[in-house]
Amino acid sequence: MATYQRTHHVGFWPKRLTVPGLLALIFGIIGATFLIIGIVMAVNHASFRRNAVETTAVITEITEYHSGDDVRHTVHVRYEVNGITYDNTLNEYSSDMYVGGTITIYCESDNPQNVRGNVLGYLGVIFACVGGAFVAVAAVLIIVNLRKSGEIRRLMESGRREHVPISEIRQLSNVRINSLYPYIIICRWREPLGEELEFKSRYILEDPHYPLEQAGITTMTIYMDEDNPRKYHMDTTPLEELSVRMS
Repeated sequence: MATYQRTHHVGFWPKRLTVPGLLALIFGIIGATFLIIGIVMAVNHASFRRNAVETTAVITEITEYHSGDDVRHTVHVRYEVNGITYDNTLNEYSSDMYVGGTITIYCESDNPQNVRGNVLGYLGVIFACVGGAFVAVAAVLIIVNLRKSGEIRRLMESGRREHVPISEIRQLSNVRINSLYPYIIICRWREPLGEELEFKSRYILEDPHYPLEQAGITTMTIYMDEDNPRKYHMDTTPLEELSVRMS
């Protein structure tokens, strides 16, 4: 086996990742963020409407200005509350608004100058729905991940155990995680009847050559299903423990 120098500033820890688990985390964070923002916006809008006066406003002017690369709009409206006419601006805009058009607005009963339209309420519902969809996807991925974990436990408890020689350590150029190209360990095994099987490890974020070479590890433990050896689990726990001791 070739000699590999330890060049990383951090300890060698071959972090095992499951794709469903990683995606569940990403979808969960994004979904929860959208869901919370949407609920807050919708509740705030509903609370304001509950104590507001509904009226119809005429759009008198729409001004456009630039904020960096974004184009923003200020909508000027005229409306009447309790016989008094007010000219005001809305802090919201939608593409179907036009000068001369009318929109429904809500005014604070004690302060008719404080007005809102329906755009923020609609946005709140949209954000909540998008967030809910992302959370649902995360929940499905968590279930998939739990089933995968259960399958691994089953294989380790009742599967056939073999120590299979390491055939190759491959860095994947088509996968990128946290700006790193992960590695996989590949082991090949020939069954008594002549069929050759290939076993691949989970993603390893740091080069495993060094700890494997230092410990003289040339085989990996594979747990196979007795009836279907293509259902398997490669146990990289010893490699992880070794990497921690070497860090």
